[in-house]
Amino acid sequence: MQTKVMAAARAILISAILSMGSVQIAIADSRSDELASWIDERGQMVFGDLPPNCDDLTYARRVYLDVIGRVPSVSEIRDFQAMGENRRDTLVDQLVYGQGPRAEAYRRLAAQNLARHWRRVL
Repeated sequence: MQTKVMAAARAILISAILSMGSVQIAIADSRSDELASWIDERGQMVFGDLPPNCDDLTYARRVYLDVIGRVPSVSEIRDFQAMGENRRDTLVDQLVYGQGPRAEAYRRLAAQNLARHWRRVL
């Protein structure tokens, strides 16, 4: 059960990350370059220019909302700001994989948020 929740949370996280920036398509051959160019052109035509990268606090708020369905508390924001240089990766690991001091609560909230989302979809 926990593996299914983690896989679903990972899928939500990937969609959130894809919506925040451009995606680099791996270059396998010349056709993949053409496909990547075509996708980039169509995306720019439909959605316009990409927004600039957001600051760390906005990123933390978006990840908390996407993964566990609520805004972070003041203490969670302080913990996030106290993290090292790769704080974004560390935050994602804590929320998605249930690592850190609030692991059990994050796993429960992520599962509830995912279930709520799929109830609306289905």
